[in-house]
Amino acid sequence: MEAFGAPNDRFVDSIEIVGTNTAVRGSLFNATREAGEPGHGASVGETVNRTVWWHWTAPRSGWLDVSLSGGADSVAVYVGGRDMATMRLVATGYGSAAVPVVAGEVYRLVTGSRFNSSNGSPQGAAFKLSLRLVTKPSNDDFASRTILTGNRVEVSENTLAATRENNEPAHTLIGLQPGQITKTVWYEWIAPNSGRYSLWLDDYQHHGVIVYTGSSLSSVAKADRTAAVWDAVAGQRYDFAVIDKYEPGGSYALHLASTPAPANDNFANRSLISGANTIIAGDLSGATFESPEAGRSDYASGSLWWTWVAPTSGLVLLDTFASDGYPDVFAYTGSSLTTLTEVTVDAPRQGKAFVATAGTAYHIAVADGYSGGNQVIIRLNVLTPPANDNFANRTSLTGTNVTFSGNNQGATSEPGEPGLGGSVNWYDVVKWCNARSQTEGRVPAYYTDAALTQVYKTGEVAAYVKWDAGYRLPTEAEWEKAARGGAGGHRFPWSDADTITHSRANYSSDSGYAYDVSTTRGYHPTFNDGVYPYTSPVGHFAPNGYGLYDMAGNVWEWCWDWNGSYSGVPQTDPRGPGSGSNRVDRGGCWYFFAFVCRSAVRIFYYPTFRICIMGFRSVLPPGQ
Repeated sequence: MEAFGAPNDRFVDSIEIVGTNTAVRGSLFNATREAGEPGHGASVGETVNRTVWWHWTAPRSGWLDVSLSGGADSVAVYVGGRDMATMRLVATGYGSAAVPVVAGEVYRLVTGSRFNSSNGSPQGAAFKLSLRLVTKPSNDDFASRTILTGNRVEVSENTLAATRENNEPAHTLIGLQPGQITKTVWYEWIAPNSGRYSLWLDDYQHHGVIVYTGSSLSSVAKADRTAAVWDAVAGQRYDFAVIDKYEPGGSYALHLASTPAPANDNFANRSLISGANTIIAGDLSGATFESPEAGRSDYASGSLWWTWVAPTSGLVLLDTFASDGYPDVFAYTGSSLTTLTEVTVDAPRQGKAFVATAGTAYHIAVADGYSGGNQVIIRLNVLTPPANDNFANRTSLTGTNVTFSGNNQGATSEPGEPGLGGSVNWYDVVKWCNARSQTEGRVPAYYTDAALTQVYKTGEVAAYVKWDAGYRLPTEAEWEKAARGGAGGHRFPWSDADTITHSRANYSSDSGYAYDVSTTRGYHPTFNDGVYPYTSPVGHFAPNGYGLYDMAGNVWEWCWDWNGSYSGVPQTDPRGPGSGSNRVDRGGCWYFFAFVCRSAVRIFYYPTFRICIMGFRSVLPPGQ
C-alpha cells in the first residue's frame, strides 16, 4: 500500500497562493524534510522537522503579513532562486512572520512544525495559512492624520508599511532612542469636554502612543507600555502618534475614553488604611503620576496612594492582584513626595516586603495601568518574627547528632547581616557590571549618553556600550557560542549526547520530551525544597567544552540584546536589534522543562522584570 501525505511536501511540488488577503488550508500529515533543505528555524541552529511548500507572487509592493493556526507552528519566507540552494531567507517566525515585498517578485513560503507528535494523525496535522498584503496606511503622514471624534473611540490599524517623516518630533519612549523609531501613524482629536482621558493600545508590547498638542507638537502624555492619561481641555486639538517600538510593526487597536480621576490619585489625597492584616482595593483607570514620581514604573501611566500606620513591628508582605496585568507596589517613609524613601524589597515568591516599626507611618503606592485601567487589590499582612529571628536570640543546639525544626515565616534581616540572595532585573545587572569594573580599576562598559561620558550608575534608562571596556553582559550570539562549548550541531551544551538527565542540569524533567531520559521526574531531587527547587551551586554539574558551568538549566541568564527577529542575512558577531521592548534571556532554569534547556532556545522579558529564576553571567572583552 502506498503511503499518502501532503501534496506539497517537496520544493518542486510547491502550491501557488493567489491574492492579497487570503487563507489556505494545509496538512503536515506524513510531511518530511528533503535532502539539502534549510533548517527554517526562528532560532539559530533550530530545525523545523516537517515542512510543506507554497509560492506567492506579489501583485504590488508593500508588507506581507503571514500567520499560522492549527498543526503548524513555524513559517519561513524566501525570495529569489529556482531551487533551495539559491533562494534567500527573508523572514522566519513561530506562528507568524512579516516581510517587505516587491511587486512581481516570487516568494516561497515554508510551513512546518518543530515537533513530531501529530505525525500519525491527519486531523492533528491540519493547519491554516493566512496571507495579507499591507500597504502604506492613509494616516502615515502627519498632514493626512485620521480624525477621531467623541468621548469614546476605538479603531484598529496596522503599521507594517508605515514610515516616519523627516520633520517629525523626536519621539521618546522607554528603552528607545529617537533615531530608532522608523514607523509612525497619526490621529487628530478635538476634546468635546474638559476632563481626564485615557488613550491606550491593545498591543502595548510592540507599539507606544504619544499625545501632542499645539502647533509645535508639544508632548502632554505618552504610553510607553500602558495608557496615556492626561487632563484635556474642551475644544483643544490633540494629535496622537502611534509608534512602532521595533520592526516589523503590525496590528494594534487604539482606545480613547473619558476616565474620571481616582480620589487618591495624588500623594496629598492618599487614603488611610489600618490593621495588621487588611485588603486594599483601588481602580487605576484615570490615574496619573505627579511630576516628582514620573517614571516610578515603566509599566504604568499613574499611581494610587494610601497611608498605613504600623500597629505592630514585624515583616510586612504586600501581595498584589489585578484584573489584567501585574501591578507594581511600593512602600515609603517620609513626609512629602519629594523626600520619600522606599523601604520595600522584592518578596521571594510574589509582591514586595518590608520590615515595619510599630507607630511608623508608611505610604503605599500601586502602579499599573494595563489596558487603560485596572481593578487592583493589595493584601497587606504583618508576620510575627520567630523567636530566633535575630543573631542575639539564636537558638542553642547541643549534642553530636542533632535534629531540629523551625519556621522562617516572618523572619527578617538585621542591619549588617550577610546577604542571602535575591533577584535581579536587566538594569540591575548593567549597574553591577559597571560597579565590578570600577572596583577592579577597569573602564566601565555602560553609559547613559551616546558620547560615553556619563557612567551608568542609577535609574532605568537606555544604555550605551563601550564594547572594548570592562565587564558587560554577553550578546545573545556570544552566549550561544559559549553555551555550545566549541561543539556545534548539538542540542545541549555537552557534545557526547543529545539527551538530558538530572545528572546534567537543574531543570524540571518530563516524559513528554523524547530527549529527556532522566530516571527522576519533576524538579531536581537534590535541590527541591518540597515547594520549589533552588539554584544549584556552581560546579555541581560537569562543565561544557569551554569549561563553563550551568549553560543549561539552573537560572535564565540576561543577555544584552533586545528581542527581535533574526536577520535573514548571515552576520558575524551580531549585537541584536537597535531597539525593542524586551531583553533576551537564555539557558533555561530549574522551573521549566528540558525543551528550554536547549542551546538554541531564547525567551524574553521586560528589562524591569525580576524573579528568582533570573540570573546572569558577565564577560570581558579579549585581552582583559
